Amino acid sequence: MKDETSNKLEVSLNSLPNEILQRIISCAGVKNIIQLLSDRAFLQSNQGLKSAINHQVEEKSCYEYSSQVADPRLGMKKHMFWDASQKFMELWKKHQALDFDNYQSFLEFYNYCVEERLVVNCKIAYDVSTIVDFIEYEEIMSKLRNCGSIGLLLSLNFKKLGFIENSRILKSFSHVRDRVLELSLAGLENMVLDLNSRALEGIPLRISDCEFSSSLTSCSNLIELTLHDQSFDIVDLPQSLKILHLYYCFIHSSIQDRRENRLPILTHLTFHHDDDYIYDGEEGDIEDVENALRDLITAEMKSIEFMSRGKWGYDEWFVEMLKDISTEKGLQLESLSLNGRFEDPLICSSRSFKFKIEYDYYLRHYDISEGEYVPCPELCRTLETLSLYGPEIKASDLLKVDPASLEYLYLYGCCVNEKCDLSNFKKLKYLHLREAGLKRRFNEFFFPKLLEVLLPRSLEVLILTDYDQKLINQVAFPDNLTILRIHSYRVASLDEVTFPPSLMELDLEGSEIHHLRGEVFPSTLKRLYVGVTESVDLSKDRRGNLLQLEELHLINRNENGLICTLPTSLRSLKLDSLGSSVFNEIGDELVWLKLDHCSFDLRDLKLGSKSKLSYLCMSGCVDKTLDIDLPQSLTEVILDSNDFSEFPTQIGHLKNLRIFKYSSSEKKLNIEFFHNSLEVLSIDCPLYELELKFPEGDTKLKQLNLSMRGLKDLTMESIGHKESTKHSSLLSINCKTEKAVTEEELSALVPTLPKSMVELRACRGAHEETENCLSR
Repeated sequence: MKDETSNKLEVSLNSLPNEILQRIISCAGVKNIIQLLSDRAFLQSNQGLKSAINHQVEEKSCYEYSSQVADPRLGMKKHMFWDASQKFMELWKKHQALDFDNYQSFLEFYNYCVEERLVVNCKIAYDVSTIVDFIEYEEIMSKLRNCGSIGLLLSLNFKKLGFIENSRILKSFSHVRDRVLELSLAGLENMVLDLNSRALEGIPLRISDCEFSSSLTSCSNLIELTLHDQSFDIVDLPQSLKILHLYYCFIHSSIQDRRENRLPILTHLTFHHDDDYIYDGEEGDIEDVENALRDLITAEMKSIEFMSRGKWGYDEWFVEMLKDISTEKGLQLESLSLNGRFEDPLICSSRSFKFKIEYDYYLRHYDISEGEYVPCPELCRTLETLSLYGPEIKASDLLKVDPASLEYLYLYGCCVNEKCDLSNFKKLKYLHLREAGLKRRFNEFFFPKLLEVLLPRSLEVLILTDYDQKLINQVAFPDNLTILRIHSYRVASLDEVTFPPSLMELDLEGSEIHHLRGEVFPSTLKRLYVGVTESVDLSKDRRGNLLQLEELHLINRNENGLICTLPTSLRSLKLDSLGSSVFNEIGDELVWLKLDHCSFDLRDLKLGSKSKLSYLCMSGCVDKTLDIDLPQSLTEVILDSNDFSEFPTQIGHLKNLRIFKYSSSEKKLNIEFFHNSLEVLSIDCPLYELELKFPEGDTKLKQLNLSMRGLKDLTMESIGHKESTKHSSLLSINCKTEKAVTEEELSALVPTLPKSMVELRACRGAHEETENCLSR
């Protein structure tokens, strides 16, 4: 019977015209397509469907795998992009378009593209916080086959992890080097990068916060550069550069003859500056900076972001400079962001620009901060994002125009009234009303009616930050809403609230819900952040089906415990301030668990017998003994400032533990690990004595961070490197103590280090940062 059904499906699929199959595949989306790729036999017998899939894959052309997607350490944070700036739209759109849930699905997709010789580009983006992250990146890269039809874009953010050597980074992609279309490197502050290395020759580079061993001028393939707190002459910039981000840098120009200007032709410039740095420093003054900017900004520039932390005056000089440049060079911007002290910024930058006609057609982004007594701008119809700050701005002035392209609107402290009808904003997807005083101006009867005209049907993201609002049960939320955040200390019940049918993320920070029931939520809800006072039952949705919630952040708003029935579909769970509580069996799907300031017995938190828990973090909890059988699936454990009477010895028996971080007030610490799996160990205690024990043989320990305020000296024996136990893979030791490390102590320690070591960071003086002692 099954074969007969399969044959009928095969016949029906193959009989459909290509155009219809392509349309079906297009609507299915990338993630659903990827699920089909593993069944090669099915695709082979359905050539029409396979052809449609291949067409759609090449149509999209570029795919990205990001380590943040599958990183259990990020928990709910990886989804909660509550940034108030205009950059939210970029983050939000990127999140909406994520292609892969894990690296296994990415490799499945990549291998399929190799077999089918599909012409696509694949971006691999990794945040490298520990050596474990980099090892996973290396494993993925080692499995990539060289294929002439697939281009690679690699992005590595090391977040100040300074002991990964240049050679190891370059080796990771050496077998597919000819397929690397772009390489982005960030956060290599503790090591020197050779931009003229033959291994980097011909690869377009994007570099952020790195030290260089060679002149930037000689790097002919640098296309994007980010610098912080540096002073330099802009003539040192390479001509290949297209994008430049300057954060609190002092720049000047030594160009004598503008006709022989050999500067790069930039398409984007970010310039953040601080008056204190310019006026108080010995580098120069604002005129030097302005002259350098005038040389950098050309007619080819499409976007500028300016932000000032000035205290000495207004920032009109920047706007006036842009006006002059527009006259001299014919500047036509697509995006302009101004954030600083302006007397009349909106008028100055919209009505006074010399290229007003081009402005109306080209300007898409506008962001003004800290303006005072400012009328709303004359919005052009091509505007996509708008941020307005200040109590003197009347949001109702927006009605004077109809910006047909506006997608993002952020109003902070603006005057919002009953005249603010945004229903004509047909493309508005994101609306954030912050401290708009809605409760002060409107009673609870008129508030829902006000929101009805404020909320266009196109909205997908709504954030209301007004802690004085109580009732939301009469609000008719737009059906397309997928993300809703309401900050209020007075919301106590959701029983009569009608949430939109497409809602995926709900954040009710500050709420005090007495009895939280899943029956009020749609089946689409995946992430929930809520404060509760008595009980929680999230077993079923409003249709009576099992609520398929994936991430939950639960805050207890009273001193007592809660009675909790949680969905077994949860993958991430954060519990905050829970006393003695009652839980159902959570099940096996939970991967990420974080407990903050909880005092309930952990044995009451019933994990499944086949638990997949990978990450556990406990911070400020009251649990004297950690009397619980920890699942062997754990790979990372963080125990931060908990009230343990002694070190929990269960940690040493976890056979898959790769990362362990521990902080407490203990003065003496003795830890024994019975399995050779640990790769990263961090200890922060006021220790006077430390002893670590590992199994015999070579350990896997690669990164050791010690912050021990009372420790008198550090020896390799004290960290377990002795006799038949060797840390032969150890790369880095970062040690912070109150006492500075002397030359004599270093001379005694360095010969005992394993040959694998590339970094030994130690305090060189009281209250000073560490330095790499091996670099000397």
